[in-house]
Amino acid sequence: MIIPPFAGVRLVEFSDRLELTPYGWIRDCIALGRFKANEVGFQPGEEHFDTWSRIMGKNEIYVVVNWLVFDNDTDKVDHVIWCDPETPLEDARKVFEEMASYLESRPKDRGTNAGLENLANRIRHVAPRCLRWLTHGNAGKPDEETEDINGIVHSYSGQKTFETQKLYQARLKVLAGIQPKTAALIWRADQTPNEIHRQELEREAVEAFFAEVATYWTDAMIEAWRRNNPVSVKWWSEFVKLLDKPERLLDPVNHEIVLNWLRRGYNLMTENELSNAIWTAMGQRFLPNTLKIKRRRLGLSARPPGPRPNPEQ
Repeated sequence: MIIPPFAGVRLVEFSDRLELTPYGWIRDCIALGRFKANEVGFQPGEEHFDTWSRIMGKNEIYVVVNWLVFDNDTDKVDHVIWCDPETPLEDARKVFEEMASYLESRPKDRGTNAGLENLANRIRHVAPRCLRWLTHGNAGKPDEETEDINGIVHSYSGQKTFETQKLYQARLKVLAGIQPKTAALIWRADQTPNEIHRQELEREAVEAFFAEVATYWTDAMIEAWRRNNPVSVKWWSEFVKLLDKPERLLDPVNHEIVLNWLRRGYNLMTENELSNAIWTAMGQRFLPNTLKIKRRRLGLSARPPGPRPNPEQ
C-alpha cells in the first residue's frame, strides 16, 4: 500500500515483518501516431512476421503506445496497440481514449485478467479492427495460438485467494505482538470496501508504524522522518509512551508457523507431524495439542489425520 501524503514511502507486509520502504515515481505516457507498418511491427524472423506482412504490408497504420518513465530517467514500453490499415482516425482516437481510461483505473483493475478483458471489450465495441494485435509489457508465450487478441497475456492479479487471505491475516496476528496498533489498522483497511476510508486507515497505519518502531531508531532517523512525513499528536504521544515500556517480543512459535507455513509445508502436516517439524526447526518440543490451539487461534487449518492427498487426483 502506498500512503499519501507521506513522502516517498509505502508500508509493505513481508512474510515475517512490516517495513516502510522508499519508492520512486513512475510516469505513464501515452501517444497516438501514424507509422509505416513494416517499420514498427514484427520483423523478419519473429513469430508473427508472415501474418503481419500479409495483413499490414507497407501501409501506414495508427499506433497507440503506452510507456513508463521512471525517476532514474529510464523508460519501458508497457502497452502497444497496432490498428490495421483500414482503421479511421476517429476510431484510433477512441482506442487512445479507452487506453487512457484503462491506465487511470484502480490498481486492482489495471493489469489484471478482468481489467485487460474489459479494455479489450471496450475497444472491440468502438473499433473492432484495432484488435488485430494488442500487446503489453508482460506479453508472453511464443506458442500461444493466434487469435484477434492473441497478444493479451494477463499479468498476475494482486487479489488474494481465500487460503492466502487467511495466511495474511495470521501474519498480522503474529506481527501484532510487536506492532499491535499498526496490524489492527492494516487489518481494518483490508476489510474496508470504501476506498476513501481505506486510504485514511492506510495513512494512519503509517503513523502507527512510526510510533511503534521509532523507539528502536536513532535520533537522526527520527528527525529525518519528522522533517519529511507528518505525524499527528495522537501518534507522537503514543511514541513517547512506548519509550518507557519494555521491548515487545514476538511469539517465536507463532512466528515460525506463519513464516514457513507454505515454504516448509506446515499447511500439509498433521499436529504430530508439525510437532516434529517445529522441534527440528527450533530445537524445542511442543505438544501436538499446544500447536493445534496455536494454529486455531491464528485461523490456519490443519490437515486431518490420514494419508496425504494425491495432487494428481
